[in-house]
This record gives sequence, structure tokens and C-alpha cells, in this order.
Amino acid sequence: MRKEIHSYCFSDEAIHGWKRVLNGEEAQRVVRSLSYERDGRSIGCFERYRLESAFQPIFRRGERGLVLQGHEALLRPMLDGVSLPVHTFLNAVDRDQGFFLERLLRVLHVRNFCLLADGTQKLFLNINPEVFTDVLRSERCVDTFMQRLESHGIEPRRLVFEIIETMHDDKVILAQVVEQFRSHGVAIAIDDFGAQHSNFDRVFDLHPDLVKFDLQWLSRCRGDMRAVRFLTGMVELIKELDVEVSCEGIETEQELRIALDAGFDLFQGYFLGRPSPALVQGTIDYPHVDAHVRARVSV
Repeated sequence: MRKEIHSYCFSDEAIHGWKRVLNGEEAQRVVRSLSYERDGRSIGCFERYRLESAFQPIFRRGERGLVLQGHEALLRPMLDGVSLPVHTFLNAVDRDQGFFLERLLRVLHVRNFCLLADGTQKLFLNINPEVFTDVLRSERCVDTFMQRLESHGIEPRRLVFEIIETMHDDKVILAQVVEQFRSHGVAIAIDDFGAQHSNFDRVFDLHPDLVKFDLQWLSRCRGDMRAVRFLTGMVELIKELDVEVSCEGIETEQELRIALDAGFDLFQGYFLGRPSPALVQGTIDYPHVDAHVRARVSV
């Protein structure tokens, strides 16, 4: 069963730590754009929008079941008290505001994760490569972001930055930013593999630690054994590069069965846990998962 972890308020030292790191006009704007709820959660304010964090659990194959690996931080935007689809909000954002918004969301998610996580869980953060258009500015952003992480209880090795699928990113600058993050000990993941621009070229260019397969892979495999065999072959190819593989979008027991049989290392989806402001921890026991699936988990 799921276990929620209760939150607590940030110390003054932690708050001032972010202010010291986020120097400069834009950085001070980040600080001014954050407020606190009574339970200690941080809330982002961007123009007329209210920005909240949600966390979806990610599990690893274990000896006795699916063991929690960490959580992916997801954005939950609201306008006038009404929840909005993320793509609706992002499409309304001026492209010139992208770098600031990216910075604001990283701070927002890290703050909220610090309130809830124990000392072992990993935080998976989405990174939009389109905002990294200036080398010096990007390098300064990376350095200042990393400086205070450990003082907030998150070692760099507990961070996984997911490079999302985009069309207009600068490959040279992106590779430099990725290497800078990696030099700090942060793991790099390629998100949405198989969707448009997230393909083998990006795998070879960035040398990631993890590749997350797009949820469309599972939809193709429903009732199609050729697609299942093809997916299994793709997983094997990626793992031959000494890269771990994660399956997203698992919504049914059948899809979990397919992902287990295909050899994935990590598992994520509504069947295993929906995004929530709270975190999940521990080894999760699912009574409705049949004996075959349990056996495959233990392989």
C-alpha cells in the first residue's frame, strides 16, 4: 500500500540559501515569484498563473516487487482557480520567458521535493533544451543551481535531468550543458524516446545514463506480438550501450506485463501511481498483480 510522507516548513537558512545563490535581477525575480502555503509547500506565481508541483513515482525491478526509485516532478498550472493542461499553459508563455520559467520551475520542484523526500529517493526533473541558447548564461545557471543542492539535503547523484523532446534545440550548446551537469554528478536521461526528435542520434550525441521510452510504444504493443518483439529488441539495443531503460505510460496490468517481459529497468505510469503533491515510499505490493507479473519482477 502507499505511504505518504508528511511535510514541514523550510528553515530560514534554507530560504536565504536560495536567495544567496539566485543572485542578479532575474534570480531575484525567481525568489519573488515563490510563496509558501501553510503546510510549507512552495507555490510559483507566473503572470496570472499559479504553479504547483506534483510528483509521480518511478519504480525499479526488485527481488520481491517493485521498489521505489524516485519521483518525477511535474507541473500543475492553474488560472483563476481552474487547472489547466500543461501544454495549454506552455503554449501561452512567451518564448522570451522560457529561460526564466525553466529556472523558476527547477527551484519550485526542488523546494517541494526537499520537504517530502527521505535521503535515498531520486528526483527526476524535466529540462527543456530550447531554453539553452546562450553558453555563458546557461553555464552560470547550472553552476548557481548546483551550489546549494547539498545544503538542502539533495546530493547531485540523486538528481536525474530528463532532456525532453524538442525540435529547435542547439545540439552543441545542449551537449555542453549536459556535460556540465554530468560533471557535478547529475544523471542524464533522454525523455520520450521514439517520439519525433528523441531518437538514436540523441542517444549517441548525449551518452545518457537512462533512456525513457515514450508511452506510444505500449499502445503499439497491445495485441501485436510483432510490436512486442520489436520493443524487446529496441530495449536490448539500448542496454548494450550500457544505458538503463525506463517504460512510461503504464496504465494497465497487461502493459506492466509487457514492460517486464521486454526487460525494462524502471517503470512509471498511472497503474503504479498517479502524480500527487505527496510522495510515495517503500516496496509497493499490488494484490491485483498476478503470479506471472510477480515472477517477472523478481527476475
